[in-house]
Amino acid sequence: MKKWFKSIFSFNSSEEKGRFALLFLFWVVFTCVLLKQYWYPYFYSEEDETELILTYVDTLVVSSSDTLNFDETNTQLSDLKRFDPNEVDSVFLTEINLKPYVIRNWLKFLNSGGRFNRSEDVKKIYGLSDEHYIQLKPFIRIETKTIKSEHKEKKQLPRNNYPALVSVDINTADSVLLTKVSGIGPVFASRIIKYREALGGFIGSAQLYEVFGMDSTVVDNNKDLWRIETSKINTININTCTFKELLKHPYINYPQVQAIFNYKKQHGDFTSKSELLNIVVLDSNWYNKIQVYLTVE
Repeated sequence: MKKWFKSIFSFNSSEEKGRFALLFLFWVVFTCVLLKQYWYPYFYSEEDETELILTYVDTLVVSSSDTLNFDETNTQLSDLKRFDPNEVDSVFLTEINLKPYVIRNWLKFLNSGGRFNRSEDVKKIYGLSDEHYIQLKPFIRIETKTIKSEHKEKKQLPRNNYPALVSVDINTADSVLLTKVSGIGPVFASRIIKYREALGGFIGSAQLYEVFGMDSTVVDNNKDLWRIETSKINTININTCTFKELLKHPYINYPQVQAIFNYKKQHGDFTSKSELLNIVVLDSNWYNKIQVYLTVE
């Protein structure tokens, strides 16, 4: 028995050398990894950080339905301190017991250039219940300088100070041209362009009302200027797009995207856009609003 055991676990000279060489190689690699972490710590930009945050929230969204039970009406906020809704992160929003898709909508709004000017603006975040907003409202504090600066911007842009405009194509106009429109300064010009890119292009001037903070009187007073070229609307192929690509569109929320992908998983690719109406959670009003931005080809 002893000889058998020795024959199995003993090494000859060549095997012994190989064993030591392998151990030495492992030690070298392990040492290099440690030195790299010490001398060259990982660096990431603000854009990378934003993507990491959204990826983290996406992970929460996917896993939360089976592991978490969100009850906004019973949220305990007794220890909550005053906060600026424009300066929050995913950690804070998770601590106040927001649902994962509400967290994503909140961060998505901020990262697209949006800003809360009043505490009531927080209610516009899709999925935030009235009960939870009422609990949060006493703790919301927003710097008033933001509101003042935007009012000041409007006062400094009288129509008479600019050359007469015949028309403005809001699907092709750059920020310089947009700022020549009475009531629109650099801030709102940037928001219009960002919202246009998120939509895939405007199909009607009424969509300008959807730009965050846009004064309806600015849209109405300039209604004779607006021109819209719809021939280059960017569309999303619902048969080939990814979950994240579809979720980025302002008119589509997480439950709707999830329903679309579940339907496609059960029935295969869509043969026409109207097939979306077969999905229970998608109604005709939503379809009429979004269908121009979707394609199945």
